Amino acid sequence: MDDANETLNFYRRILPFTDRAGMSDARRFVPAHGDWSVVVTDIVNSTDAIEAGKYKDVNVVGVLTITALLNAAGEIDIPFVFGGDGATLLIPNALRGKAADALVATRNLARAEFGLDLRIGIVPVSDLYARGERLRVARLEVSPNYQQALFLGGGLARAEQLVKDPLTAARYTARAARGADAPEADYTGFTCRWKSIPSPHAESVSLIVHARGASEAEDETIYRSLLEEIDAVYGDLEQRNPLTAHGLRPALRDSDLDAEAKVFTPGNDDAKRRRYRWQMRGQIAVTNVWMAVGARISAAQTRRHFPLADSEMPEMDWGKYKKYLIETADVQKMDGALRMVMSGYPDQRARLAEFLEAGYRFGRLSYGIHAASSALMTCVVFQPNGRQVHFVDGSDGGYALAAREMKARLHALNLP
Repeated sequence: MDDANETLNFYRRILPFTDRAGMSDARRFVPAHGDWSVVVTDIVNSTDAIEAGKYKDVNVVGVLTITALLNAAGEIDIPFVFGGDGATLLIPNALRGKAADALVATRNLARAEFGLDLRIGIVPVSDLYARGERLRVARLEVSPNYQQALFLGGGLARAEQLVKDPLTAARYTARAARGADAPEADYTGFTCRWKSIPSPHAESVSLIVHARGASEAEDETIYRSLLEEIDAVYGDLEQRNPLTAHGLRPALRDSDLDAEAKVFTPGNDDAKRRRYRWQMRGQIAVTNVWMAVGARISAAQTRRHFPLADSEMPEMDWGKYKKYLIETADVQKMDGALRMVMSGYPDQRARLAEFLEAGYRFGRLSYGIHAASSALMTCVVFQPNGRQVHFVDGSDGGYALAAREMKARLHALNLP
């Protein structure tokens, strides 16, 4: 393999592991390639948007940035993490031009269709290394159809800081290629067709925890203890999963389908949007029937609804689709901090908060928690019985409000 292909295939060549308990094990991680870059996106003043009742739109725009870059990358495998009000990805430097065009197009769409200001930045990994930061990446095989990217080190946090800091923002803000007055992005695979998902228990909790150990080994110990405590308080992933087959209900109201209509029919042509919503309703109704009766349909029929489905895919067993969906849900990850959405009861949350507060008082960690009665899900589905990911966040603020709470705790300690 020549050097160029070796660089492009950096992430693809990382061997995945399957043990969620080892997701903070530093031995699983490898240093990010120096010829790659960190992409940072987030909604400016997302708290204001949340208070205005636009949190679903905030989630949608965050997922659009991931979808656009996955399509821009094509056959190149790139890692990504959804953060609620934005996303973080790694891309090879050879992809920077296409990525910048896709990001600018998504920023334009966010502003025009959702009234949101999307911050977009690209920071070379080499710049982070020059500043003494560490950034390591691993792959967790969540299911045969989805591998979750995991990150350790302060590199992602520093990249976000560089993109936001007025002194460095101009250097790292993504810009479209010269002469590209109206760059475009491909959102094929993006879908937002599920109602909010009621908690299987009393509440769905969005949790962010940032270990503050004196070394990487100490951070690993902190995260391992935290994961053990979560298992002890909430049970294993199956017990605390915020998604259940019973709770998954496709949306049918125009207001619930409007976000996807805005993405694929931008502009002011209301008639076109209405037609698209009716088409969506028809597709949802058909797949609902298929799921209800456990239909097995041909690959050709499936591709009419999922244009990126593999031409060699087998027939689709719709009786298993919700199982595929739950298996590929993005409910637990590491991006320099632990992020998790889980279902439980207020007394469980109080018990976990007591554990976290003790760690905070001793300077071992900082944390944020947000509880809601339901969760939201926004999806990227390339093949319904194959490659897909379902991004989950708590309703009414989720990760964004948990992050605000965590930052307030860090501010109280005069920490960045």
